[in-house]
Amino acid sequence: MRKASRTQVIVVGAGAAGLLAALELRRAGLDCLVLDEGQRTSWASQHCLEIDNASIQSGVVPRPGRNCIVHQGGDGGVLVSPGGARFEFRTLPVQLIRYDLYLRQLLDEAEQAGIEVRFECRVTGLARAEAPASGVVLAAEGPKARTPLACDLLVLATGNSTLLDRKLYAHAGIVRKLSPDSYVSALHELWKIRLPAGRGDLFPAAPGKAAYVVGKHGPYSVQATWVSPSRDLASCLAGTLPFDGYPAPAEVLAALRSRIGDGVEVLSSAGAQIPIRRPFEVLAGHGVALVGNAACQVFPATGCGVALAGHAARLLAEHGAAYCRDSGRPELLWRYNCEYQRRWGAVQAASEAFVRGIRRLGGQGWDVAELLMQVRASNGSDFLRSLELKSPVPPAGEWVRRTGSLVRLGSRLGPLSAIMARAFAVQGLYRLGYPLRPEPTAVKRFIGRAAKLVG
Repeated sequence: MRKASRTQVIVVGAGAAGLLAALELRRAGLDCLVLDEGQRTSWASQHCLEIDNASIQSGVVPRPGRNCIVHQGGDGGVLVSPGGARFEFRTLPVQLIRYDLYLRQLLDEAEQAGIEVRFECRVTGLARAEAPASGVVLAAEGPKARTPLACDLLVLATGNSTLLDRKLYAHAGIVRKLSPDSYVSALHELWKIRLPAGRGDLFPAAPGKAAYVVGKHGPYSVQATWVSPSRDLASCLAGTLPFDGYPAPAEVLAALRSRIGDGVEVLSSAGAQIPIRRPFEVLAGHGVALVGNAACQVFPATGCGVALAGHAARLLAEHGAAYCRDSGRPELLWRYNCEYQRRWGAVQAASEAFVRGIRRLGGQGWDVAELLMQVRASNGSDFLRSLELKSPVPPAGEWVRRTGSLVRLGSRLGPLSAIMARAFAVQGLYRLGYPLRPEPTAVKRFIGRAAKLVG
């Protein structure tokens, strides 16, 4: 066998999660190599993404360049409830960005930091490194893949790709295969359109500001629109869970286009399938760690993922550096897994439990939009908590203050209370019960309890 070319960390996937992880690991003093099977000229997707502004302000996620920003939350905006109630905000903790431009910015930062990024390089297999060395050996196809690649730590940022499931995830001891009952995907689609003269007034927000409509198209749905100050351009983003008669994003945007009337020119459109669920119960093992969509690190209430990937990258850099420098002790890499699950996984899991509960009620013929308007969207702070990557479940004190709304629910109060109680219980399980050490029995017990409790 040819001698492997060795580096400390190999990151598979040059999306936002992969590049953020590589940047943080490099800042921790580790050598990094990033592999991506796409072409440099076309690997960046052409769609916008909502990013938690608080994480950008605190430096967790690198701030997008000015040319990347479509809308900045500091300009304010409006939240429109399913029933039409409007809540004006001077600031919104969100930025709407051009994802393709932001990826290119991250790529520039990574290469300036001394990180090698190899495009058109596809991983085809892997094996454990032979003693006395530790780590992982990769086989890859590509222009610079003449010898096997060895590393102490392999970071998988492969998005929703299932191509590497058997070889990579199984090797790491991570179960990634999910049944339809345990996996929920939200569809997102974005249009950038040129508007006919004077038609910008049909949007719910003032020119130069953003508007968000939540819950109108099902138990999970977000519709964001932004109109340029000149009123001749608009960006429209729709995310839904199409089921039980609820529309797909393309239908939401087509209806919006029809309402605007003739003369609309679609300048660009792009779609994405985003995992809307708690993270995988195990994010690290045997020298392999997951970040981003590969780990289901996407906030179920809003579909935001880059901010969570940024938080995960920081944790991984801290504990991954210790792992690489201390003979690959499994408990050191497990700390990344444990800290992420107890902090962010708890919020993701509680949100998923809430979304699933509301979805079941919708399947029973409940008017979910009206329900959300009465007890959630009647207060804009609920939505703001989601944009700040906090639990969408209101604090207990807030429920007391909303007694009047709850009483009006009548017979629906019992099922909704059960949903809230389940969400609180799931959050507590993750924050207090996630195993501190990589003990197979404890991990298996936790996975079973979490799956049962989330429902």
